[in-house]
Amino acid sequence: MDKRLCFLITIHFHQPVGNFDSVIERICKCCYEPFLETISEFPDIKFNLHYSGSLLEWIKGHRPGLLSAIKKVVKSGQVELLGGGFYEPILSVLPPQDSIEQIRMMSRFLKNEFTTEPSGAWLPERVWEPHLADIFANAGIKYTIVDDTHLRYAGLKQPQLYNYYITEDNTNTVAIFPSDKTLRYTIPFHGHQDTIDYFKKVKDEYGQVCVLYGDDGEKFGEWPGTNDLVYKQKWLYNFLSLLQDNNSWLSTMKISDYMSQNGPSGRIYMPTSSYEEMGEWALPAESSQRLSDIITEYKNNGAYDRYIDFIRGGFWRNFFVKYPESNQMHKRMVLVSKRLAAFASKVKGKVPQLLDDARRELLRSQCNCAYWHGVFGGLYLYHLRSAIYEHIVSAEGMLDRLIHGSKRSWLEAVEEDFDCDGHKEVIVNTPYNTFTIDPGEGGIITEWDLKPHSLNIINTLSRKREAYHSKLKINTEQPEHAEAAATIHENHFSNEKLKSKVLRYDDTRRAMCIDRFIDDSISIGKLADNTYEDKGDFVNSRYSCTKVDTKKDPCVELQRQGTVNQKPLKLQKRFIFHPDSSRVTVEYELTNMSKDMSKFCFAPELNFSLTQDKVSKEMASTDSLLVEDKIRSIRMEITFSEKADRVFRYPVETVSQSEKDIEKNYQASCVIPVFIISLKGQKSRSLSIDIRSK
Repeated sequence: MDKRLCFLITIHFHQPVGNFDSVIERICKCCYEPFLETISEFPDIKFNLHYSGSLLEWIKGHRPGLLSAIKKVVKSGQVELLGGGFYEPILSVLPPQDSIEQIRMMSRFLKNEFTTEPSGAWLPERVWEPHLADIFANAGIKYTIVDDTHLRYAGLKQPQLYNYYITEDNTNTVAIFPSDKTLRYTIPFHGHQDTIDYFKKVKDEYGQVCVLYGDDGEKFGEWPGTNDLVYKQKWLYNFLSLLQDNNSWLSTMKISDYMSQNGPSGRIYMPTSSYEEMGEWALPAESSQRLSDIITEYKNNGAYDRYIDFIRGGFWRNFFVKYPESNQMHKRMVLVSKRLAAFASKVKGKVPQLLDDARRELLRSQCNCAYWHGVFGGLYLYHLRSAIYEHIVSAEGMLDRLIHGSKRSWLEAVEEDFDCDGHKEVIVNTPYNTFTIDPGEGGIITEWDLKPHSLNIINTLSRKREAYHSKLKINTEQPEHAEAAATIHENHFSNEKLKSKVLRYDDTRRAMCIDRFIDDSISIGKLADNTYEDKGDFVNSRYSCTKVDTKKDPCVELQRQGTVNQKPLKLQKRFIFHPDSSRVTVEYELTNMSKDMSKFCFAPELNFSLTQDKVSKEMASTDSLLVEDKIRSIRMEITFSEKADRVFRYPVETVSQSEKDIEKNYQASCVIPVFIISLKGQKSRSLSIDIRSK
């Protein structure tokens, strides 16, 4: 039996659905291609590589030479390819049939392109939930990789972290390999000998064991400073040379070969978990900061190592609470998945090609990157969210054609707890639109899909407090050593233009038909900064849904009795739908419920996601305006039934961190017409807003 320490090198390469071609091109040149060129010089050193399906699709279509290079190292026996969810989804939050199809799609692709069937699966963001054992087993997967932190949460100690374990769900089993945290922080950022010395320490203290390193391939050339370090300074080449020089006591293997020669250390059950930083990011900002403070305190007083097994952050699914916009995407995706599954269950005989195409679009919409935010831009990047919606809306449009054929005018509406908050929303579907109306959150429209464009025109993101925002107030310059390569968790913020004065936060989602009441002397600056007092209590309040009509008069009616300037006011709004066009009309009726005169400024807020529209201005009295996305060639025409006294328009921008720096990102174009209204006691006033896509 081989008595050497076994080093299982596992590298994960991924680019999200919707990323820019120019970005992926650059990463291929600075990272993916030189990585393969370097490891090819060491054919005796074994690797386990994972390429996400979204990246493989792109490589096949844009850089076939890179695909050939991957095939070469696989055919030579140097590399084992891991499978997983094809479009890199968080598998645990998908409908089970979608999780299995994602994995099987990847397995089919690897067999067709590389003539290899994967035994293992990369677990995106190492987000583990116990039912995944059943999913993996049913999809033909024998092993997956988690962090060693997962095993610590299950009660294991350091000496027990150097082999694999078996876990199960419903007696369906999968092997679990822990990825070594120490190596994830030292490779490639520390000296080569540091890693060799760590291997010697592990072997001396724990005997014949294996150490698995599993991490992102982009740290080998794409992360800040790493291209110079890894290739120009030849870190990777020198490290592989050192591994080769120490092969008398240190070996490398493909994971499947290791499993065939070594048994598991036992059975284990892990709690829901991800890597340590993800747990921090999933928490609300205040809680995340408190956890960070606790970790810092324990590290400073020397207690961290003692309590590390019991220090945990949040649960990945709480991103759906932290970011309602993420929850919107996720629940829309699940809704379309359910509709597709229901239709497919009724299909007899040959499955229509359009149904297969819709399924592929759905699976593309499940790519994880736009559903959360940590150190990468993720959810904050409009183009990634836009890609998710593009595939959701495209899948739904294909399903519409399967159900309704070529009919050009129809309307469906359902009332259900779409976002799983305990209260019903209304979803209206036509050949040209899908609307989501939330009576419980201020009676707003949270989504408007323009089906001809496969676009959600309210794909916005509100300005949210993030734990790392506090760093902007005290550290806007990098220290002297910042040019050296560091892990993305050690980077310092450097953008001088983004100081604390730009940190503004919203009091509600950036949706459509937010019923605001403002002071008549308000400035556009206070509106844009959200530093004013709303004179009403309608924002984020619960409206009653009094009517949903899908027949002669397609509409949804809502109402709420609240207060404006401490006087009672009833607000009724009626969303009128037009099944044969991309259009909605909103009719308002405001009733003074007191006996006294009431004067106020009604300012219904409209938010649109337009590509980099940064117009900021105050317009004089007008009864119409046009907002335009010149890149997508989309024009939204807004018409008021009477002249608005003023119209404010400004861009919404967020401040977020990325792996490289702090960034300011455009998220929405906000349009606020202002109507100055005077009402005698018990009197009403009506007005309407018509919005159509041109």
